[in-house]
Amino acid sequence: ELKIENASYEFSILARATLEKTIEIAFYLTNKKIKLRKSFLNQFAILAYGRLANNTMTSNSDLDLVFIFPNENKNFKNQKEYINCFTIFSNKVINILSSKTSEGILYEVDTKLTPSTEKNNLACKISDFVNYQKNKSFSWEKIALLKSNLVFNNSIFQKSLNLILKDLKNIKIDLDDLLSEISS
Repeated sequence: ELKIENASYEFSILARATLEKTIEIAFYLTNKKIKLRKSFLNQFAILAYGRLANNTMTSNSDLDLVFIFPNENKNFKNQKEYINCFTIFSNKVINILSSKTSEGILYEVDTKLTPSTEKNNLACKISDFVNYQKNKSFSWEKIALLKSNLVFNNSIFQKSLNLILKDLKNIKIDLDDLLSEISS
């Protein structure tokens, strides 16, 4: 007997497995242009919101993702090159996930929750993410963060980010701000 809860969970597992393979492919393709160390894969995290974060995917769910990386990395000559590398990598992941197949688009990817002022910046430094969540996020973004989850929690960076996320999720949502945002 197939239950909807089981199907949702299986769709979520499929999305996570697809993301895992997509990351490997994106790393390979990015590495052809920019020589990356294998440790690069341990230096970023993907924060999922919505259905993927809560394991309630359906056959037509999109992926709400934020790509987060450490503030600095000694393997890069300068900060601009470092940020550019993660932006290129994030773009590759999104492009692969958004590829058209004979059955349609694999996944629609929504990156609107990435705290960036630049439209093309699909990845953000951890400090920018934390600063945005603490000082600039709207109440609905704080509510969405409560239901977010890291897609993978394997590396030291991902585990430390998970601790930061725990703290961010404990920030109180101001009821007056929420009401003001709703009425405007």
